[in-house]
Amino acid sequence: MELHKQGPHLDVGVMEWELEGNIQKAEAIKGVRFKADPKGHVVILEHPIRTEKNEAVRNMYVAGVDGIDLGKEDTSDQTRNPSNFAVVIMKRASGIEEPKIVAIYKDRPDKLREAHLQTLRLLWYYNC
Repeated sequence: MELHKQGPHLDVGVMEWELEGNIQKAEAIKGVRFKADPKGHVVILEHPIRTEKNEAVRNMYVAGVDGIDLGKEDTSDQTRNPSNFAVVIMKRASGIEEPKIVAIYKDRPDKLREAHLQTLRLLWYYNC
């Protein structure tokens, strides 16, 4: 008999801006989307619950951040095991459902700005 390990389904990828007319300006941002990418650093266990207006339910999700002050390209070669930037999104308790982690972003990108942008997009996606 073959045993299979079963666990939660994980979506791995990146967060991207949804742009009006593919214009690369802040004024053209109309939302955020998740894009599957096996090399991405965003892991989603549960996508947000959406309203009729296709927005994540307000006050359903909260986030915690463990930041870093330098990206890879600014970190000294002598620094051993530098820490990663990390964000955890949690879904609040609802009814009989316990609070739970629904998304994680963990990375030490070359440029710190990329960590900040991924975080901003993730927070927007979950409306938290």
